[in-house]
Amino acid sequence: MAEDLERRIVGVLELSWDEEGDLWFGALARSCEDFDAPSDVRVRGTSHSGGVRTLDLLVEGGAVSVLIFSDVLASNETVLVASGDWPEETRRRVAESVAHADALFRSGGTTHDWVAVIGAVDSNRTPMPALGLEGHVGGMRIYSSDVLQERPIMQDVPSMSAWSQSMCVPVIVSGTTKAISEHLAPRMVASDLRALCGMLSLAWGVTIDVIQAPSALNGHRVHVPEVLPWNSATTWTPDGDWRESVERLSVPAWLDREWPKVVGVRAAVRLRNGLSMYMEGRYVERRHPTLASVAYVATIEAVGAALIGVRKSQDLLKADLFKQAITLVLDQRDIDSLQAAYAARSRAVHDARLYGLEVEGGATSHMYGFASGQLPYAYGEMPILALAARRLLLRSFGEDGGAASAWW
Repeated sequence: MAEDLERRIVGVLELSWDEEGDLWFGALARSCEDFDAPSDVRVRGTSHSGGVRTLDLLVEGGAVSVLIFSDVLASNETVLVASGDWPEETRRRVAESVAHADALFRSGGTTHDWVAVIGAVDSNRTPMPALGLEGHVGGMRIYSSDVLQERPIMQDVPSMSAWSQSMCVPVIVSGTTKAISEHLAPRMVASDLRALCGMLSLAWGVTIDVIQAPSALNGHRVHVPEVLPWNSATTWTPDGDWRESVERLSVPAWLDREWPKVVGVRAAVRLRNGLSMYMEGRYVERRHPTLASVAYVATIEAVGAALIGVRKSQDLLKADLFKQAITLVLDQRDIDSLQAAYAARSRAVHDARLYGLEVEGGATSHMYGFASGQLPYAYGEMPILALAARRLLLRSFGEDGGAASAWW
């Protein structure tokens, strides 16, 4: 049996498929397009129970399957085995394709230069934050646009005549991404930008988001307008030089130091996912507080599990995990205040029950001017949930969340 399997091996890869399989699979698809010998190969991936995966390939003369065994014979080793007896020509063509894909995977592909714009959203902090000196994180260059923009904010209560605004000094981010294919590059850049926005949000205490999607950098400087075209009729211009009244921020050194924890195949998965989920909570909190609380609790559980050392979610009841995690970063009064919030979050997830300001149309009704009964939650437990998630993330990056305000 062992001799039969050895005879059918078409490739041995020095990688763990669970961690790097998707990237290698992309290299195989690219090699099928570029490599002359197996140019008629088509790739489709399927998963099977027991950890064995299958690649179905269309080659000249019909379909064949390759069984994928990962971390079985040795750690970080993947073995590709023909599912049956193939003609020698078929085996040669598939082996050539696998070898070419592995070489492409090891090279990292081709480089793609890009530029994007990020900035504070939904923020009226005084003094207004603005990036001072240029910074660098993970090979990306981060520098101020030196342009003041006004960005409208949707009111909590729907209205066609009222709005608020936040002032923002956009930040330009440029970088170079190495990707196996042009189709994969945008996804990698978007993932890097989201992680960067998350880490800057943690560091600066404001919500940072992408305000101009990344585009290929072809030697042209990105233009950041002072007045957004769709907002020109209502734009407000401050008196005097706004540069004299801003809070100049810097890119902390720990972002670059901790960057490998959230990007790449060796990233800490719980931390990376927790950071992304935390930012989703920040983005939707104003209009969808129930969903935001779900995001914050998920962040607390995922990041807390990593900090506590829980290997599998089954090792500790979720409610106990939540309590142990917040105990790391909150005092007893705040811990007690979140027990009801956790129960309400569970009802939202399992019983489809909303419990934030969205159930009453916002903070204050226009009909009779009554205040929502959900205000204590919106301005009490919700900020503490967000604070706990933020502090746990900072702790995971080796930083102290400190005695930050419950608003952050």
